[in-house]
Amino acid sequence: MENQTNKLIPELRFPEFLKDGEWEEKKLGEIAELTSSKRVHLADYVSNGIPFFRGKEISQLKNNNIPEDILYISEEQYDTIREKYGVPVIGDILITAVGTLANVYCVKNNDKFYFKDGNLIWMKNITIDSGFLEVLLDVEKEKILASAIGSSQKALTMVALNKLKFKTPRNLEEQQKIADCLSSLDEVIAAHSQKLYALKEHKKGLMQNLFPQEGETVPKWRFPEFEKDGDWEEKKLGSICEVITKGTTPQKFSKAGIRFIKIEAFQNNHIILDKCMFVDEDTHTKELKRSILKEGDILFAIAGATIGKVNIVKKDILPANTNQALAIVRLKEKENKNFILHILKSEIMQRYIQKSISVGAQPNLNLEQMGSFSLAYPENLKEQQKIAECLSSLDILITAQEEKIEQLKLHKKGLMQGLFPKIND
Repeated sequence: MENQTNKLIPELRFPEFLKDGEWEEKKLGEIAELTSSKRVHLADYVSNGIPFFRGKEISQLKNNNIPEDILYISEEQYDTIREKYGVPVIGDILITAVGTLANVYCVKNNDKFYFKDGNLIWMKNITIDSGFLEVLLDVEKEKILASAIGSSQKALTMVALNKLKFKTPRNLEEQQKIADCLSSLDEVIAAHSQKLYALKEHKKGLMQNLFPQEGETVPKWRFPEFEKDGDWEEKKLGSICEVITKGTTPQKFSKAGIRFIKIEAFQNNHIILDKCMFVDEDTHTKELKRSILKEGDILFAIAGATIGKVNIVKKDILPANTNQALAIVRLKEKENKNFILHILKSEIMQRYIQKSISVGAQPNLNLEQMGSFSLAYPENLKEQQKIAECLSSLDILITAQEEKIEQLKLHKKGLMQGLFPKIND
């Protein structure tokens, strides 16, 4: 049987193209004309007019999000540029060249816009299916990133991109079929992402109404059986805790042993076991004795860009320990841990963080500030429980939706790997 390892043939192929033979390899410069925009100066910006996109906006469009906080140029300037130099049209592609690199966006409508030179590279006069090229550049993202120049801040260049070689089907219909297949999956992912957004917004609205807002003593919405229970109490977090402490970074880690939780292991409402590190038993019980975790402990990120992320320690991850970037909030036995967990996830806590953090090399909260956080809650434990159950049931739906989206993305990734040839060097 003939060895097909190094042939330009994908593992998965639509039946009508099985006899079309190998794909061909071309330089990007042969597939498209790479260029940039004309310089637009700071003085050219206006308060309203034609959207002027940078890399940030193109990344938002790539993810099916509406760009926010955009800049504008005048209609007159746009018309002048269009007549003299041209502007992107349907089927053209833009790729982010600085900052977050290699985000690819194919222009899909006639909405007017222009873009910043240096931030983006413009691909026009494309000789293959544009939708296929957009997918191809996503598949080959690692190759594109490897071509970036610079040390402290990497950048993509037209010179390097023009030389990169990519594999494409010779048949335009096969290119279109692959693009349509993956685009239809993108539409499914986008629909599920919108559902996830709606669930999160619903929860956000519930929390705003189920908890008293600043300066208020009762929530806007209350379950009927608790309407006559009077005002909520206000207490400092420290007063309802056995302890608020934190860990430290051990002198050494081990390949196995006691789980060591860092913020990187937080994913939505779970602690991902595969992302935990390990310390040995001796380090856990002696060097890190102060931060030995217990079931029901609340872990709260108090340093860095992830400040304010919260999770709860469940029995299945114990024994475990943690470091100084996570505060350990250990509530008194009578307190409803899930209810307090939701308060610590609320906008009330986020506002407190913004008022309290010290900003240096990285923002941080200290343990005294954690203990001084004022929270309002009902004296009746049954009301606490009812609110916690309501919000936790939404968390379950949100987590299920996030997992569904992740599965769809994995399915797309598998399809992309199968629909494109693999070459062993």
